[in-house]
Amino acid sequence: MTIRYATGNLITSVTMPVDADPVVGGYCSSEDSLYQLEYLYNKSQSLPYRCANAALGDAQWVMWDLQNETTPATMLALLNHNLVGTSVAAPFVLTLSGDNGPNWGDPAYGPIDVLGEGDTLTRNIWLSLNALGTTETFQYWRLDITDPDNPYNYEFGELVHAVHGSFTRNYDWGYTEALRYIKAESRTLYGQRHRKKLAKQKYFMLTFNNVVDADIIGEVEDFFEALGGEYPFVFIPDAALDDCWYVLCLNDLDAKRNFLDINSFTLELEEEARGITLL
Repeated sequence: MTIRYATGNLITSVTMPVDADPVVGGYCSSEDSLYQLEYLYNKSQSLPYRCANAALGDAQWVMWDLQNETTPATMLALLNHNLVGTSVAAPFVLTLSGDNGPNWGDPAYGPIDVLGEGDTLTRNIWLSLNALGTTETFQYWRLDITDPDNPYNYEFGELVHAVHGSFTRNYDWGYTEALRYIKAESRTLYGQRHRKKLAKQKYFMLTFNNVVDADIIGEVEDFFEALGGEYPFVFIPDAALDDCWYVLCLNDLDAKRNFLDINSFTLELEEEARGITLL
């Protein structure tokens, strides 16, 4: 089991500004008047960015400008989307391009079909850029989306372009994975309960037992320091799988010193609430 995570995001108000730049022709094909482009990187997947006035099957795109970034990103995550993924009239496809121009007619990288017909479409999508054949840093990146059978405007809770982290040694002790249901409940004076399920969240508990390597202990400490206890991050419990989760770490760093230099660590993670579609 290879655990991966991304605590940062190269997409910010600087790399994807709200106001269109006339030099590059803007940073999105369209945006809803309420669910605007800035919500694509607001660290809250429950307040999404939404395209506007897209006819059924229309292609849409978003673009970001990494400017002087020199560290090649290794992953891309698309969280809490409303893509359907099946099609009849035309193929469903997500394509990724990179260029220093930008020149989207003939980009230096791509356009590469990162997802298409027949691929598994999970609620959250993550892509290994190394597996897609790029270890370069381009100034401009663009994601194109065509989802022909989607009856709604495309919607994305968060887009994360980042350098992923991992641990030197991968642990194969497994982890606890659960669904937690958020319910509204009332109870009469006679004890009858009335419940309504409002939402559900993913929950993970990871335990690293018998850690004796000082470097790995340092990695775990650095990981907690990077989290800062403030914002959610992308968690990939198994790099061999397609799914990922946008989670918060609920606990502080508690290193249990069993004896001598043998340590145990626990990570308690809860999915960041998805929310509901308001309009």
